[in-house]
Amino acid sequence: MTDWKDIKVTFTADQHQWLAVDPPRPISPTELTIATRLLSVPFPLRDEILREVEDAMVEERCKHCPTVSFRLPSTPPILVDEQPVYGAVPYEVVARDDDGMPVMVLLILSQGHVSTLDINRGDGKRLERIPNPTEAEVRPVGQGIPPAHRTSVDDRERRNSSIS
Repeated sequence: MTDWKDIKVTFTADQHQWLAVDPPRPISPTELTIATRLLSVPFPLRDEILREVEDAMVEERCKHCPTVSFRLPSTPPILVDEQPVYGAVPYEVVARDDDGMPVMVLLILSQGHVSTLDINRGDGKRLERIPNPTEAEVRPVGQGIPPAHRTSVDDRERRNSSIS
């Protein structure tokens, strides 16, 4: 079993190699189940975000991982203090890949809309399998990951997040 203190986490939000999904497709049952698990903990704006996830259309997918990007809908953006919400929701799904490496799932908003379901291993390598949501833990973003091991991408997303 891998010890959390021995893990250097690489957040790959800026490292995805995107491939177009043409035509865009509805969110898959697996993606929806993972996102719904992530949104199972009450927090401000959760219901609005969940409604948008349920209607999400995938327009891009990462070439190397199961991360998907959603087409921004034409509906009004989700707002906080009259400003569109940006950043990750305050919870993440954490599971283990077959070799014990943590797998983190984040749901990211941009321009007040759900934009990305980010599914990555803690070491940035290719996933052996997509996490089973029933085996996953939902917890506050970054819990259990030592601050020294978080990257500037994680810190920038946290600073830009309007959800608390």
